[in-house]
Amino acid sequence: MSTITQYNPKIRMNNLSTEYEDREDYNFYLQLSNEEKKEYNDLQIEHLKSRVDEVSNEIDLYDFKVERNHPDQNLYRTDSMNDNPSYEYIDQIHKHIKFLEDKNKQIEGEKESVSV
Repeated sequence: MSTITQYNPKIRMNNLSTEYEDREDYNFYLQLSNEEKKEYNDLQIEHLKSRVDEVSNEIDLYDFKVERNHPDQNLYRTDSMNDNPSYEYIDQIHKHIKFLEDKNKQIEGEKESVSV
């Protein structure tokens, strides 16, 4: 059984974060063991995949309502404050999933080079 790494907020990394991570999340991530990093990434990937399904279903519902001229005016908003789900948002989620999968490949590569 592996040990569980406890986050220490006193340990700070000054590296820049990515578009998918804020500085606190990045500091948390860097303190994890490689095994924990992979598990953490896998959990995020599963969450994001379920989010894609959820947003796709929301889009279908919105499309259904719009096609039938639903009276909710928020459905027809096109301004920047529009919070309706979009395919662009799904594309962003897919990019994040790819980013996490690449991180896992990098971790697996590090494991292989250490064990050789």
